[in-house]
Amino acid sequence: MSFINKRQSIILFVLMSVTFVLVACQNNSSSNKEEPPSKDKTVEEKEEEKVKTIEPEVVTIYVRENLQEPFEEIAKNFQESHEDIILDVKYLKNDEMIDETINNDKNAIVFTTEDIVNEMIDEKLIEHKDTGVGMMDELVLFTKVDSPDIQKTSDIDEDTRIAILNPELYEEGELSKKVFEDDEFKDVSTTDNLILGDSVDDVKQDIANNNASVGVLYLSEVETDEDYHVLKRLPRNIVEPYIYKVGIIKKEELESSTRTVYSYLLSNDSLDVFSEYGYII
Repeated sequence: MSFINKRQSIILFVLMSVTFVLVACQNNSSSNKEEPPSKDKTVEEKEEEKVKTIEPEVVTIYVRENLQEPFEEIAKNFQESHEDIILDVKYLKNDEMIDETINNDKNAIVFTTEDIVNEMIDEKLIEHKDTGVGMMDELVLFTKVDSPDIQKTSDIDEDTRIAILNPELYEEGELSKKVFEDDEFKDVSTTDNLILGDSVDDVKQDIANNNASVGVLYLSEVETDEDYHVLKRLPRNIVEPYIYKVGIIKKEELESSTRTVYSYLLSNDSLDVFSEYGYII
Protein backbone atom coordinates (compact mmCIF):
# COMPACT_ATOMS: atom_id res chain seq x y z
CA MET A 1 0.00 0.00 0.00
CA SER A 2 1.36 3.47 -0.82
CA PHE A 3 1.98 6.11 1.81
CA ILE A 4 -0.84 8.23 0.46
CA ASN A 5 -3.40 5.43 0.59
CA LYS A 6 -2.35 4.55 4.12
CA ARG A 7 -2.76 8.17 5.16
CA GLN A 8 -6.22 8.34 3.62
CA SER A 9 -7.23 5.20 5.48
CA ILE A 10 -6.12 6.67 8.79
CA ILE A 11 -8.05 9.88 8.17
CA LEU A 12 -11.19 7.89 7.23
CA PHE A 13 -10.92 5.81 10.42
CA VAL A 14 -10.56 8.94 12.56
CA LEU A 15 -13.62 10.55 10.93
CA MET A 16 -15.71 7.41 11.49
CA SER A 17 -14.66 7.28 15.15
CA VAL A 18 -15.58 10.93 15.71
CA THR A 19 -18.97 10.35 14.04
CA PHE A 20 -19.65 7.33 16.27
CA VAL A 21 -18.83 9.35 19.40
CA LEU A 22 -21.11 12.23 18.34
CA VAL A 23 -24.04 9.90 17.62
CA ALA A 24 -23.57 8.16 20.97
CA CYS A 25 -23.58 11.53 22.78
CA GLN A 26 -26.71 12.63 20.93
CA ASN A 27 -28.55 9.42 21.86
CA ASN A 28 -27.52 9.78 25.47
CA SER A 29 -28.77 13.38 25.50
CA SER A 30 -32.13 12.33 24.04
CA SER A 31 -32.53 9.60 26.63
CA ASN A 32 -32.13 12.19 29.39
CA LYS A 33 -35.22 14.03 28.04
CA GLU A 34 -37.54 11.00 28.17
CA GLU A 35 -40.55 10.64 30.53
CA PRO A 36 -40.00 10.02 34.26
CA PRO A 37 -38.81 6.56 35.26
CA SER A 38 -41.21 3.77 34.45
CA LYS A 39 -41.73 3.14 38.16
CA ASP A 40 -43.61 6.47 38.62
CA LYS A 41 -45.68 5.89 35.49
CA THR A 42 -46.71 2.47 36.71
CA VAL A 43 -47.96 3.95 40.00
CA GLU A 44 -50.05 6.49 38.08
CA GLU A 45 -51.51 3.78 35.88
CA LYS A 46 -52.40 1.72 38.94
CA GLU A 47 -54.23 4.68 40.47
CA GLU A 48 -56.22 5.17 37.27
CA GLU A 49 -57.16 1.50 37.21
CA LYS A 50 -58.21 1.71 40.85
CA VAL A 51 -60.57 4.62 40.11
CA LYS A 52 -62.07 2.76 37.16
CA THR A 53 -62.85 -0.30 39.27
CA ILE A 54 -64.90 1.62 41.90
CA GLU A 55 -68.52 0.56 41.40
CA PRO A 56 -71.23 3.29 41.41
CA GLU A 57 -73.53 3.16 44.44
CA VAL A 58 -77.14 2.15 43.79
CA VAL A 59 -79.96 4.07 45.48
CA THR A 60 -83.46 2.60 45.38
CA ILE A 61 -86.40 5.00 45.09
CA TYR A 62 -90.07 4.05 45.42
CA VAL A 63 -92.18 6.58 43.52
CA ARG A 64 -95.96 6.83 43.35
CA GLU A 65 -96.89 5.64 39.87
CA ASN A 66 -98.74 8.81 38.80
CA LEU A 67 -95.45 10.75 39.11
CA GLN A 68 -93.64 8.65 36.52
CA GLU A 69 -93.49 11.13 33.63
CA PRO A 70 -91.93 14.07 35.50
CA PHE A 71 -89.81 11.77 37.64
CA GLU A 72 -88.17 10.16 34.63
CA GLU A 73 -87.02 13.61 33.55
CA ILE A 74 -85.71 14.36 37.05
CA ALA A 75 -83.86 11.04 37.21
CA LYS A 76 -82.23 11.72 33.83
CA ASN A 77 -81.06 15.16 34.98
CA PHE A 78 -79.64 13.70 38.17
CA GLN A 79 -77.69 10.94 36.40
CA GLU A 80 -76.05 13.45 34.06
CA SER A 81 -74.36 15.18 37.00
CA HIS A 82 -73.86 12.18 39.34
CA GLU A 83 -72.08 9.41 37.46
CA ASP A 84 -71.05 7.78 40.76
CA ILE A 85 -74.69 7.02 41.73
CA ILE A 86 -77.20 4.81 39.94
CA LEU A 87 -80.92 5.34 40.58
CA ASP A 88 -83.05 2.21 40.81
CA VAL A 89 -86.54 3.70 40.45
CA LYS A 90 -89.68 1.61 41.06
CA TYR A 91 -93.09 3.12 40.20
CA LEU A 92 -95.73 1.65 42.51
CA LYS A 93 -99.22 2.07 43.89
CA ASN A 94 -99.26 3.17 47.50
CA ASP A 95 -100.21 -0.25 48.90
CA GLU A 96 -97.47 -1.90 46.84
CA MET A 97 -95.01 0.66 48.16
CA ILE A 98 -95.80 -0.16 51.77
CA ASP A 99 -95.29 -3.88 51.12
CA GLU A 100 -91.96 -3.20 49.38
CA THR A 101 -90.65 -1.03 52.20
CA ILE A 102 -91.59 -3.58 54.85
CA ASN A 103 -90.07 -6.54 53.02
CA ASN A 104 -86.90 -4.87 51.72
CA ASP A 105 -83.94 -4.91 54.13
CA LYS A 106 -82.01 -2.17 52.32
CA ASN A 107 -82.09 1.60 52.64
CA ALA A 108 -84.34 3.39 50.17
CA ILE A 109 -86.17 6.65 49.42
CA VAL A 110 -89.92 7.09 48.98
CA PHE A 111 -91.62 9.87 47.03
CA THR A 112 -95.36 9.63 47.56
CA THR A 113 -98.37 11.21 49.26
CA GLU A 114 -98.15 12.58 52.78
CA ASP A 115 -100.57 10.04 54.25
CA ILE A 116 -98.39 7.12 53.15
CA VAL A 117 -95.21 8.75 54.46
CA ASN A 118 -96.98 9.35 57.80
CA GLU A 119 -98.06 5.71 57.88
CA MET A 120 -94.44 4.67 57.34
CA ILE A 121 -93.42 6.94 60.22
CA ASP A 122 -96.00 5.21 62.44
CA GLU A 123 -94.58 1.83 61.35
CA LYS A 124 -91.06 3.02 62.36
CA LEU A 125 -89.86 2.67 58.77
CA ILE A 126 -89.07 6.40 58.48
CA GLU A 127 -87.97 8.97 61.06
CA HIS A 128 -89.85 12.27 60.92
CA LYS A 129 -86.57 14.19 60.63
CA ASP A 130 -85.84 12.32 57.40
CA THR A 131 -88.86 13.70 55.52
CA GLY A 132 -89.50 16.81 53.44
CA VAL A 133 -92.43 18.29 51.54
CA GLY A 134 -92.05 18.19 47.77
CA MET A 135 -95.15 19.73 46.22
CA MET A 136 -98.96 19.76 46.21
CA ASP A 137 -101.69 18.83 43.78
CA GLU A 138 -105.27 20.15 43.96
CA LEU A 139 -108.53 18.92 42.51
CA VAL A 140 -109.90 21.20 39.80
CA LEU A 141 -113.01 21.56 37.70
CA PHE A 142 -112.21 21.64 33.98
CA THR A 143 -113.92 21.71 30.58
CA LYS A 144 -112.94 21.62 26.92
CA VAL A 145 -111.24 24.79 25.75
CA ASP A 146 -114.07 25.46 23.29
CA SER A 147 -116.93 24.35 25.57
CA PRO A 148 -120.16 25.99 24.33
CA ASP A 149 -122.05 25.59 27.62
CA ILE A 150 -119.64 26.02 30.53
CA GLN A 151 -117.42 29.09 30.76
CA LYS A 152 -117.47 29.55 34.56
CA THR A 153 -118.52 27.56 37.61
CA SER A 154 -121.83 29.43 37.89
CA ASP A 155 -122.83 27.85 34.57
CA ILE A 156 -122.94 24.43 36.26
CA ASP A 157 -126.56 23.48 37.05
CA GLU A 158 -128.78 20.46 37.66
CA ASP A 159 -128.50 19.38 34.02
CA THR A 160 -124.70 19.50 33.86
CA ARG A 161 -123.12 16.09 33.38
CA ILE A 162 -119.85 15.69 35.29
CA ALA A 163 -117.06 13.19 34.65
CA ILE A 164 -115.09 11.86 37.64
CA LEU A 165 -112.96 8.83 38.43
CA ASN A 166 -114.83 5.82 39.77
CA PRO A 167 -115.00 6.26 43.59
CA GLU A 168 -114.78 2.50 44.06
CA LEU A 169 -111.42 2.41 42.29
CA TYR A 170 -109.81 5.75 43.20
CA GLU A 171 -109.59 7.89 46.31
CA GLU A 172 -109.53 10.76 43.84
CA GLY A 173 -113.01 9.69 42.74
CA GLU A 174 -114.27 9.66 46.34
CA LEU A 175 -112.97 13.19 46.85
CA SER A 176 -114.44 14.34 43.54
CA LYS A 177 -117.87 13.07 44.54
CA LYS A 178 -117.54 14.83 47.88
CA VAL A 179 -117.11 18.15 46.04
CA PHE A 180 -120.75 18.15 44.99
CA GLU A 181 -121.96 17.78 48.55
CA ASP A 182 -120.87 21.38 49.16
CA ASP A 183 -123.51 24.14 49.13
CA GLU A 184 -121.85 25.76 46.10
CA PHE A 185 -122.92 22.77 43.99
CA LYS A 186 -126.12 21.81 45.81
CA ASP A 187 -128.11 21.82 42.54
CA VAL A 188 -125.95 19.12 40.93
CA SER A 189 -127.45 15.64 41.09
CA THR A 190 -124.72 13.16 42.12
CA THR A 191 -127.13 10.33 41.40
CA ASP A 192 -127.97 11.05 37.78
CA ASN A 193 -125.31 13.39 36.48
CA LEU A 194 -122.00 11.78 37.45
CA ILE A 195 -120.19 9.89 34.66
CA LEU A 196 -117.66 7.47 36.17
CA GLY A 197 -114.36 6.73 34.44
CA ASP A 198 -111.96 3.87 35.11
CA SER A 199 -108.91 6.00 34.33
CA VAL A 200 -107.77 9.59 33.92
CA ASP A 201 -107.93 9.14 30.15
CA ASP A 202 -111.54 7.95 30.44
CA VAL A 203 -112.52 11.14 32.26
CA LYS A 204 -110.75 13.29 29.67
CA GLN A 205 -112.40 11.41 26.81
CA ASP A 206 -115.84 11.91 28.36
CA ILE A 207 -115.20 15.67 28.18
CA ALA A 208 -113.67 15.53 24.70
CA ASN A 209 -116.60 13.49 23.35
CA ASN A 210 -119.24 15.65 25.05
CA ASN A 211 -120.44 12.79 27.24
CA ALA A 212 -119.95 15.29 30.08
CA SER A 213 -119.47 19.06 30.19
CA VAL A 214 -117.31 19.29 33.32
CA GLY A 215 -114.61 17.00 34.69
CA VAL A 216 -112.89 16.70 38.05
CA LEU A 217 -109.22 15.68 38.16
CA TYR A 218 -106.02 16.83 39.78
CA LEU A 219 -104.42 19.95 38.35
CA SER A 220 -101.30 18.06 37.23
CA GLU A 221 -103.47 15.81 35.04
CA VAL A 222 -104.92 18.65 32.95
CA GLU A 223 -102.72 21.73 33.42
CA THR A 224 -100.35 20.94 30.54
CA ASP A 225 -103.06 19.66 28.17
CA GLU A 226 -103.98 22.38 25.69
CA ASP A 227 -107.35 20.78 24.92
CA TYR A 228 -108.75 21.56 28.37
CA HIS A 229 -109.46 24.67 30.39
CA VAL A 230 -109.28 24.81 34.20
CA LEU A 231 -112.42 26.44 35.60
CA LYS A 232 -111.51 26.44 39.25
CA ARG A 233 -109.14 25.04 41.85
CA LEU A 234 -111.42 23.61 44.48
CA PRO A 235 -111.24 25.39 47.85
CA ARG A 236 -109.52 23.52 50.65
CA ASN A 237 -112.58 23.80 52.85
CA ILE A 238 -114.22 21.46 50.33
CA VAL A 239 -111.36 19.02 49.74
CA GLU A 240 -107.76 19.00 50.96
CA PRO A 241 -104.96 19.03 48.34
CA TYR A 242 -102.66 16.08 47.86
CA ILE A 243 -99.31 16.78 49.50
CA TYR A 244 -96.31 14.83 48.25
CA LYS A 245 -93.38 14.12 50.53
CA VAL A 246 -89.93 12.57 50.30
CA GLY A 247 -88.71 10.23 53.02
CA ILE A 248 -85.67 8.07 53.79
CA ILE A 249 -86.20 4.45 54.80
CA LYS A 250 -83.26 3.53 57.00
CA LYS A 251 -82.70 -0.21 57.48
CA GLU A 252 -78.91 -0.08 57.96
CA GLU A 253 -76.11 2.46 58.20
CA LEU A 254 -77.02 5.28 55.84
CA GLU A 255 -74.81 5.87 52.80
CA SER A 256 -73.89 9.41 51.75
CA SER A 257 -75.31 8.61 48.29
CA THR A 258 -78.82 8.24 49.77
CA ARG A 259 -78.55 11.66 51.38
CA THR A 260 -77.32 13.11 48.09
CA VAL A 261 -80.37 11.79 46.23
CA TYR A 262 -82.75 12.88 49.00
CA SER A 263 -81.38 16.44 48.91
CA TYR A 264 -81.61 16.56 45.13
CA LEU A 265 -85.27 15.51 45.11
CA LEU A 266 -86.10 18.44 47.40
CA SER A 267 -83.97 20.92 45.44
CA ASN A 268 -85.21 23.56 43.02
CA ASP A 269 -83.72 21.56 40.13
CA SER A 270 -86.15 18.75 40.90
CA LEU A 271 -89.20 20.75 42.02
CA ASP A 272 -89.04 23.06 39.00
CA VAL A 273 -89.67 20.02 36.80
CA PHE A 274 -92.77 19.14 38.83
CA SER A 275 -93.92 22.74 38.50
CA GLU A 276 -93.73 22.45 34.71
CA TYR A 277 -96.08 19.47 34.94
CA GLY A 278 -98.71 21.42 36.87
CA TYR A 279 -97.80 20.61 40.46
CA ILE A 280 -97.91 23.39 43.02
CA ILE A 281 -94.55 24.19 44.62
